[in-house]
Amino acid sequence: MRDYYYILGVDENASPDQIKSAFRKLSMKFHPDKNNGEKFYENRFKAILEAWDVLSDPARKAGYDRQLKRFRTAAESIAYKDALIRRYEAELRQRSPSVRQTGQPSYLANSRMPVRMIIITAGIMILFFVSLYLFAPRDPELPGKKRYALVPDTEDALPAAAVKTGMPVPLQDMRLLWDGKPVSLREILESPRHYRSNYSTTDINGDDIPELLVTYHTGGAHCCNVDHLFVLNEADRFELAFSYIGGLYVLGNKLTLYFYQDIGEYHSCYSCTVSGKLPRQDVNAEINTFFEGGKPVLAETDTQLNASIVVNLAYLSGRGIPPLDARGRDDGSRKEIMLHMIAYHFNNHDAVKTKALFDQYYRWDDHAARWKDLQTMISRYEEIIFSNAAYRKKQIF
Repeated sequence: MRDYYYILGVDENASPDQIKSAFRKLSMKFHPDKNNGEKFYENRFKAILEAWDVLSDPARKAGYDRQLKRFRTAAESIAYKDALIRRYEAELRQRSPSVRQTGQPSYLANSRMPVRMIIITAGIMILFFVSLYLFAPRDPELPGKKRYALVPDTEDALPAAAVKTGMPVPLQDMRLLWDGKPVSLREILESPRHYRSNYSTTDINGDDIPELLVTYHTGGAHCCNVDHLFVLNEADRFELAFSYIGGLYVLGNKLTLYFYQDIGEYHSCYSCTVSGKLPRQDVNAEINTFFEGGKPVLAETDTQLNASIVVNLAYLSGRGIPPLDARGRDDGSRKEIMLHMIAYHFNNHDAVKTKALFDQYYRWDDHAARWKDLQTMISRYEEIIFSNAAYRKKQIF
């Protein structure tokens, strides 16, 4: 059982604010976009997100704490029983000379099973298992039940599409539909333009029919992580439903879209940031959606996130932002404001509120230019979420 407290580096009695702070620091440190997409950091980042998803929810955290306590109690009980067995064996070796010499009890040390008995026993066992294989009852295939084939290198099962003989098809050789055009998964994975290509299956909708997630990197220090989500259509063919550039994390039917990759160099260097100075550490460069009906929909408004965004924007506004230097850069303040505004817009789904908040806290001379940039960014992500097919046609994956 995974210890989420250990993953976040906090005590089990840590307060919600301490857990948030630890999550914020670790997610920034291990984010794949800041570590060239290396697999180690990607796996560590997923573990951090999984721990945060549980420990940030009071109800789930309480259930996890109870489960963790039962697990540790059981582990301690097993360890105690093992200690008793080792102690008994030690006492037995001390009392029996034959055990001390051979490591076996005296009644076995000087006895051997006849060869004839071994052969007869082995023959009986072979006949038993052969009979079990040949005559054991098999589950009949129910009407309308889909045939499944085991996916290589995964624990999931997929429909054996276009296979009439019932023989499994390697997933890499399956034909997919990409905006109506057939393409094999192998072509995507082995493209010379794609690095660290990978695929996995996951049941996002909870309907026992898996979806296919294909991930790869296009190269470069900070760009680009590309994710494609395929779903099964009526013809049992995987069809492209959603694509995203920037980092996509799937947990159940929750799709988290990360956008730091897009704004990382907004009037600053990629690693330049003032986030460590902010009073609230629970605002991230992410948009939370849920995959429903074959497409993502925005999550409900998180009032706690709204409060944190307002507190941080008030701090940045009161602190002031430095003027842009000769290269058009600052210390990361403008980037942080844009990050908070994008997160606020997609948390509230209200353009009027977004404009009012921006006007309230961004009061510098370049207000008009920054608002225009913000509108462009918001429009891009709205197209990604609400019209993904149109967005894909503009991209070269």
